Amino acid sequence: MLLIPALIACLSLCTDGLYLLRCGLSGTGNRIIGGEAAQPLSWPWMVKVLVNSTTHNSSQPAWRTESCGGSLISDRWVMTAAHCFELDAGYKVSEIDLTLGVTDTRVYEWTKVTRYGADYKVHEKYNHTTMENDIALIRLNKPLDLDGYQNFLEPVCLPLPGLNPDTSKCVATGWGRTVTGGDISPDLREVALPLIPDEICGRAYPNGSHPGTNFCTGYPEGGKDICQGDSGGPLNCPLRNGVWVAYGVTSFSGDNCGAALSPSAFTKVSAYVSWIESIIHSY
Repeated sequence: MLLIPALIACLSLCTDGLYLLRCGLSGTGNRIIGGEAAQPLSWPWMVKVLVNSTTHNSSQPAWRTESCGGSLISDRWVMTAAHCFELDAGYKVSEIDLTLGVTDTRVYEWTKVTRYGADYKVHEKYNHTTMENDIALIRLNKPLDLDGYQNFLEPVCLPLPGLNPDTSKCVATGWGRTVTGGDISPDLREVALPLIPDEICGRAYPNGSHPGTNFCTGYPEGGKDICQGDSGGPLNCPLRNGVWVAYGVTSFSGDNCGAALSPSAFTKVSAYVSWIESIIHSY
């Protein structure tokens, strides 16, 4: 009974002008997930996002790169976090590199697809202090052929009204650090993260908890978490028919990844579906 609504969740957004009858189909099967390397193409909407910036304020130009994750939501749009574009004074975005279809960045994978950001939109009410409205969209420089030779890629479904994902089985995915202060992981990794009550999130982050537009996940004992470099990636939650929706966008965590009593925060995508639609349909 949920199959038709799950597919409809992608109809208006999966392509610019071409409707696809699929989204959110993952190759994860029923594997137990908990802080391990993902299998190839098990999350076919995952995007590695590199935001390159430059400044000419000194005698020598300087460059920086911010590494984030993202979710493919149509043949031409990627959803990520607003703070991935939060640059130091004097820096400006010079190029956005996007890589799709890869799991291990150290080796050649025939499924690798590269694109550049033709444009990006940060939520106009994003607040870097409170992390409210931490969501952004990137428009690819050219569309993907999701019905043709790039059909191994797939958009994730959005949590439209009427869809009720199982939030007890959510999985965060990304190439972030596996320890605080460590290197960015070369492997796409996945970890099961349970949602926690808003009041617990509010006690941990009095200025960063915004019930209705973000939420927290975590284990009281710690040990499993998101970390730096996972920002912008999805918290994937399944429907009863096995279709996955991007329930959250990775926003922030505590100072020490995986610490006890230190939850992680995600932007609640369902609160921004209208905003996403308005941006996409403005092009």
